[in-house]
Amino acid sequence: LGDDDDDDDANSTSSKKIPQNHIDSGFAVTILGSGGGGVNSRYRIGSSTALRLGGTTFLFDACEGVQRQISFSRVTMKDITKIFITHLHGDHVYGLPGLLLSLQVAAKGSLTSQGQKSLQKKPVIEVYGPPGLYNFLAMTLTLSCSSMNFANIIVYELVGGRQERGPWSGKHVHHRRGRDGRNNNRDMRNIFIGSYPEISYANLTRRSIPKNTDGTWTIEEPDNLTDLLKRGLKDVSLSNEVNAGPLRKFRISAAEVMHQPGVQTFGFVVEESTPPRKIDAAKATELGVKPGTKYKLLKNGFPVMSDDETKEIRPEQVLTDTVSPRKFAIVGDNSKISLALAQLCHNADVLVHEATLVGKDAEEKAQKRGHSSATTAGKVAQKVHAKALVLNHLSPKLLSEEIDVLLQNAEKSNCGVSQIAAAFDFMELWVPRGGYNFESERSKT
Repeated sequence: LGDDDDDDDANSTSSKKIPQNHIDSGFAVTILGSGGGGVNSRYRIGSSTALRLGGTTFLFDACEGVQRQISFSRVTMKDITKIFITHLHGDHVYGLPGLLLSLQVAAKGSLTSQGQKSLQKKPVIEVYGPPGLYNFLAMTLTLSCSSMNFANIIVYELVGGRQERGPWSGKHVHHRRGRDGRNNNRDMRNIFIGSYPEISYANLTRRSIPKNTDGTWTIEEPDNLTDLLKRGLKDVSLSNEVNAGPLRKFRISAAEVMHQPGVQTFGFVVEESTPPRKIDAAKATELGVKPGTKYKLLKNGFPVMSDDETKEIRPEQVLTDTVSPRKFAIVGDNSKISLALAQLCHNADVLVHEATLVGKDAEEKAQKRGHSSATTAGKVAQKVHAKALVLNHLSPKLLSEEIDVLLQNAEKSNCGVSQIAAAFDFMELWVPRGGYNFESERSKT
């Protein structure tokens, strides 16, 4: 864990304390905003979390003030390629339109660095979230007369959820009026899932991702052998290397959680591809595969044919070590998570879970307010066997002694399964290659 001080000298000093050969920058979590309730303070703003992945960054929620937080953190604006929105409450999304406009400014710099006639393609920024996200962005950008000229924004809405149509209230349905001023009930459009051509926006594209039969949404999948072989072995460029940057691929999934009626809310899980492993070249040669491009496939867990095409060589026959892929999970505001999300979160190295409710009656308030307590968060982490639990979405009014009580409640309900920490703005967690192994550390002590 670590935090950033406000001055550069402090940052440089703290980084020198960590031996560089022990740092793997390929999987680091930065809490940009740890507060909840829509009220900012000197020490906490709304919700925003960054997952830095060695050259590319995923952002989860974009509260008001997120750009300022980024400027004081290790997160680099130009590295943000994907943004995930858990739900459309203001303390999770009000900073998104301005952030996208700033991201295109960073993109403009990369385009003009090659000269005004550069043929470099516009960067693509992908935004994922519930239905209504595109309309929110298109309307905001249109009414503010903003220009999005230097980046292409693709908004992927996760469709098929139980709450995707929003609250069942007339004020959330647009009744299109005819020339006589009367409502035309045959042309009603739901503001969450409806289409509004009058706010279509250049360089802002709307797409959808359907719900799977198991109750999850598949956002991205890592490379598979069939696709790799279609490119030919000489052209294979695997995407699970830490230094692959934006080309690095992950298994990214989502599932619903129960928050408030009519508020479609998600949890997201990001798992890296199995990292490359070491190969026993002598053994591979003995089995009929000499050093060459096939070693890349073997190192990454794919079987290959021997050089004489007479037999298949499997990775386990020649690999000398096993490295577990790292997993990050973040749960949107909720009073209860779904079974589908619990399964996705299983064995997560880091689980970020809200702990909004405090006090003796916190559990009783859960269903009414659509939020969780630290006790609930601890139970969830225990259920999914999370290695580290980060209590997030905390009230900005909490005193240090009250945070201590939150931690105690979470630890009690967690029964020692997870390491638990209370989030604070600019908090960092660096997940080592192969993931956390706290059991090993306990056995050493």
